[in-house]
Amino acid sequence: MVELTQAFVTALSAAGIHAVAARPAAVSPRLKRCAVAVGVDKLERTPGGLGAYLGIQDGRELYGMRLRATVQLDVLGPASAGAAGCRAELDRVGQALEQGVEGVGILSITAREPEYDPVGDCFAARLEAECRCWLCAEAAPDETPTLTHFILKGALT
Repeated sequence: MVELTQAFVTALSAAGIHAVAARPAAVSPRLKRCAVAVGVDKLERTPGGLGAYLGIQDGRELYGMRLRATVQLDVLGPASAGAAGCRAELDRVGQALEQGVEGVGILSITAREPEYDPVGDCFAARLEAECRCWLCAEAAPDETPTLTHFILKGALT
């Protein structure tokens, strides 16, 4: 889910953390500094797709679905920084997430200690954030309800 991944990348980047959306080979094995690869590991949604009518907000019809997701953040550190460098970056990521991610309600955060990855020649630690949010789409009441603009909301207000 692109919107959820981007919300985490944006929040971490705002905290001065080098974060990228996770993709195959997104991070080079020759790391020069710590990096965080962000991806959605599990995603559950309520049945019915975007057909759930939520009402009118600011003159626009609002549709949406409730999502529960596990966002996986792989913290990678260069071998030269050792496990301590990776651990320090893991702590920074945790602190940034405690400040919140716009549009996302974080229910819990769990982390595993850094371990050396001989394939990537780096230290790696994994942090998982259990989240709840709404994926909302707006349509003007007088227009054909084409849903093109999606917003993440941690809670409906």
